[in-house]
Amino acid sequence: MARQPEWFQQIPEAIERLAAFPAPVLDRAALERLMGVGPRTAIRLLHRFGAWQAGHGLLISAPALREQLVALADSPPCRQDLQRRRRLADLVETTGRDWRARGLRVTEASAGPAGLPAGVTLEAGRLEARFGTLEDLLGQLLALARAIPADPEQFRRRVQGPDNVS
Repeated sequence: MARQPEWFQQIPEAIERLAAFPAPVLDRAALERLMGVGPRTAIRLLHRFGAWQAGHGLLISAPALREQLVALADSPPCRQDLQRRRRLADLVETTGRDWRARGLRVTEASAGPAGLPAGVTLEAGRLEARFGTLEDLLGQLLALARAIPADPEQFRRRVQGPDNVS
């Protein structure tokens, strides 16, 4: 299966928020907030969903966007991606239970100011973790695995650099 865009996971929540969206149209900034994407991805999405030019910006009708997101959410690639992500989340939970059952006391590391677990550095092509024990390392990895879905665009920029974000 081909890798799907990170913003697929935002579709169900975006559909719900669009039902109560206060304005009839969305611009790039509104779409960024709605879908949790960066400016370049928002512009690509606006073009993909049929936005129209308004001055120097792009606009899209909120009802038309919602309709397209509903159709996309029902598409096989999107359903498969959401199922894959649910399986991964279940695996993380199951692994945590297994660790506890084996006597490993894993406590999720707290996030630092950059959203990364304390002792973890992430940059293009490099992940570094400083830890004292196996449990510390596992706690950092668990915190990292949970932090990435909360702000995938931020982590994509860190891993790929700002010019390679899709």
